[in-house]
Amino acid sequence: MTNGRLRWYALRACKIAGILVPALFLMGPTGRTGFDNPCEPNETNCVVLSKIDFAPQDGSWNLNWPSPRHSLVFAEAKRFRVILELDRNAPETFSRDFLIKEDRWFGWETRGQFTATFNAGSRTPVIAYPSICCGADTIPSGTPATLSDGTFWMGCTRLGKVKANGPHGDDGNARIRLEKVNKSDDIGVQHKFSPAHEVNCVSPSGSSGSQCPSGTTRKCPGENRCYSPAQSCP
Repeated sequence: MTNGRLRWYALRACKIAGILVPALFLMGPTGRTGFDNPCEPNETNCVVLSKIDFAPQDGSWNLNWPSPRHSLVFAEAKRFRVILELDRNAPETFSRDFLIKEDRWFGWETRGQFTATFNAGSRTPVIAYPSICCGADTIPSGTPATLSDGTFWMGCTRLGKVKANGPHGDDGNARIRLEKVNKSDDIGVQHKFSPAHEVNCVSPSGSSGSQCPSGTTRKCPGENRCYSPAQSCP
């Protein structure tokens, strides 16, 4: 190998080192690069979600599907309490978005979203649940711009489909969980998913969104709407 070739390789190695070494220092002494990596031993800027769940305020997982059928209004939506708690006080103020997701045959699909802000010194967050998100095109009548009382809502559309503040689902039965959106900042937040719970659109008569209430006979193929004997499928 010639001296010229050796000098080329040496210069190349110096350039690579000049890129890698600063990058290693940017990772910090604990190796944190953001995106909520698992907490390292003795790491002071990482917390664990010791509680991540949600529960209906009234104790029932059934959603109200009013009869006679009409578009969802806020007063008829079900309120769910957000259950989030850190294993210790937040070392500084930070926030994370949480997606409300439905289990579908092809994966988990987003039904809604809220933001949890943990103030410095607190273990529980302030919740901000906007009236609309995630590409939805309708807002239930009477819905406040933002819910900030630690709850989010879900309800049933006129056709009996599960809806939160995002796009509605395809039917009246949904297996729902919360999913934390990872974020790159100074804080690591370990744990990502809540347990999954099943919700159902149920009429006052007790029939669910996957059934037809009294006085109708059937559903048409590919629809969640119930038709009377005098009606024909579209």
